[in-house]
Amino acid sequence: MKKNELEVVNAQFLISSLLLITLIISFSLLFDEKKRILTGKRLFPNSYKYINLFNKVLFVFVLIYSLGVNYIQYEQNKKGNSVPFKNQVYASIFNLIGGIIILYVVIQTWNNDEVASLENTT
Repeated sequence: MKKNELEVVNAQFLISSLLLITLIISFSLLFDEKKRILTGKRLFPNSYKYINLFNKVLFVFVLIYSLGVNYIQYEQNKKGNSVPFKNQVYASIFNLIGGIIILYVVIQTWNNDEVASLENTT
């Protein structure tokens, strides 16, 4: 059982690390937007949209991986008190739906610079 627990902890560590990367990218994009508003210049003039799209795709990937890890935890604890783990699976599903919607918005507003600059980068 300890091996399974260690695998779950390692997976959660990877999820947290990837979420930290998406957060750093989001901060960079927000700083870029702030600079655009204040000076009219961007840090990422030609790649803002691509970085934002990459960040959203990475975020959805992390959500899918997180759902998988939560499902594994649920399966491992079916014989015991599985209610909290079942609820985590449900929460992961809702998070994934939200992440997919955010990715959809980025794709739908790809050619609209005004909407893309107002789109939430986090």
